[in-house]
This record gives sequence, C-alpha cells and structure tokens, in this order.
Amino acid sequence: MLSRTRSRMLAAALGIAAVVPALGGSASAAAAPAVTLVGATGSGCPRTSVTASGDENGAIVVRYQQLAVAGTRQTQCTTLLRVGVPEGWTYAVPGTVWGGHAVLSADTTARLTTRTYYAGGAGPPAVRTGVTGLVGPFRWEPQFAPDTLTFHPCDAKRDLAVAVGLEILGAAESRISVATLELSPHDLLWKRCPTR
Repeated sequence: MLSRTRSRMLAAALGIAAVVPALGGSASAAAAPAVTLVGATGSGCPRTSVTASGDENGAIVVRYQQLAVAGTRQTQCTTLLRVGVPEGWTYAVPGTVWGGHAVLSADTTARLTTRTYYAGGAGPPAVRTGVTGLVGPFRWEPQFAPDTLTFHPCDAKRDLAVAVGLEILGAAESRISVATLELSPHDLLWKRCPTR
C-alpha cells in the first residue's frame, strides 16, 4: 500500500489525480501559520453544514455533513479558507486532500472535480477524476500541474477558495460523498515576495 507522500508523488509524476483507499497516519510538522475556515457556499454545503477544526501545527480539517450525491445527480461546494501568510511571503497550493465514502456499481462512474483560486482572481485549471466500482472510504489527493500554479498576490489579502464538485453517471442506487478537506501550511509551496 502506498504511503500518502508516495501516492502524491506518483500521481504528480503521472499527471493524474489518484483516488485510493483511505490510509492512516499523518505527517508531523513544526509550528506554522494557521489555516482557518471563513465560510462555504454551494448546493452541497448549506449553511451550518460545514465545520472545521485545527491543530497546533496550523493544519485544518474541514468537515462536510451534506456534500453527497446519489443516482444521476450532481452537487458542488466552494470553501473559503484564510491562510496566515507571514510578512514578506507568498504561497501556492500544489494539491488538496479529500476524504469520503462511495458505493459505486461496476457500471457507474462518479466524477470528482476540484480547483483552487484566490477570491477575486484566477487559479490553476480544474482537476477531474472518474471513479468506477469503488465501495468504502477513500482519499482523493489531486495535484495541480506545477506550471499552472498561482501564488497568492504579495500586495493583497485574499482568502483561498477550494471548490469541489461531485457527479454520478449511472445506476440510481450508487452514491458518493465527501466528508473532509485537509489542508496544512506544510503542504503549500512558500516563497519570498520580491523586494522593492
């Protein structure tokens, strides 16, 4: 079974976003700027259905209670996060980590789509993955192509928007849900802003 780091590296090397069975464990990291939940909007995240908790390392886990689809339906949610950016620094988001559960028949495909951008701006193209015949918990760790990454504007304060969409094409009894989004400052790409 691949470790989280190895599965990310493999997905990045192949230029794909892999959906793999859920893996245990987490990486330890030193203290870092915190990520906090600002809000969420979309058909898959009605008001008060999204909560978040952080840890001492600045990471955040966003939990979704209603981000799910069944049958031939689709839904989406855009989550706004505030990343504590140290003075003189900027960051880009190389990938995201989603956790969920699926019950998909062999002839049913679930389509997962995600993208990130800074409020009021653009970002990398969306990453889309199709999954068939998956039953049980999963982790989806899409990586954005390195040459498409966008860094937070050095002269502005903009929240990070992380969008996800779910769609099922096939049997009415199939279903898929996203339960969590994980984001740690240690998973971001950091660089110093240009000096004037």
